Amino acid sequence: MDQLIHLPEFRVIICKKCKYAVLPSQIDAHFTPQRPHGFVKQERERIAKGLAKVNRLILNEKALKQCEFPFPVDTTEPIAALQAPQTNGFRCTFGVERGFICSYVCGSDRNIRKHAFEAHGWKTPSGRGRRKKDATIPDMPWRSGVSYQRFFVQGPKSGFFEVGRGRGEPWSGEAEESQWEKLEKAIDDGMAAVDDIEKRTIQVTDESKEVDPWKRRTRWVSHTAGHHWEKLRALVRSVDPEKEPELVVIHRAFQQLIR
Repeated sequence: MDQLIHLPEFRVIICKKCKYAVLPSQIDAHFTPQRPHGFVKQERERIAKGLAKVNRLILNEKALKQCEFPFPVDTTEPIAALQAPQTNGFRCTFGVERGFICSYVCGSDRNIRKHAFEAHGWKTPSGRGRRKKDATIPDMPWRSGVSYQRFFVQGPKSGFFEVGRGRGEPWSGEAEESQWEKLEKAIDDGMAAVDDIEKRTIQVTDESKEVDPWKRRTRWVSHTAGHHWEKLRALVRSVDPEKEPELVVIHRAFQQLIR
């Protein structure tokens, strides 16, 4: 068990190198001969036999999906075995005044707004403009500046959870953004850049009037003239990591190629 940390209170084991939970049923696939682990079959079998002796572990994804996972309360200290907590996250507070607790946590303003609308029917107040993440706006059903972690990177119970609420001192660990979080922030930045033209249908047909040299170069205006921006935007929506894991891999590969 040199490669793993057992967290009995959560009934999981954590890979020391990857810093996220690995189910016993995933041991063979996780510790493949390829990097970052490079374990041969005999070594993987040894790890699996060792885990068979550990009581009350959540064994597979089916059991994980069916169980009531014991996520920590939001005032809990960050879990050292996991990746250092991300900061400046968002926590849903919808219904708190009525005693209802929503546990949804995410890393982007766009996702918290989407959650508030889809899960609670909340609509953005009238008016244009984007706010800074550290700004406080009344009547928004969420908190910003939230520290958060997660146990699983995909599949059941892979959502984020808040940690360290009310801590008097900042987290001293080095927080590294995941590739998915970096991608989400890049999308947010890109959406902000085109926010001023979102309300109009693409109507310009004279390319000499377009101020964007890239659009002139690619003749994008003539290709999209007459189409509504919302329909075009749906074709380039962000990939859902839970429902489309294969596309996430492809998306990351293209991002690396572009860079």
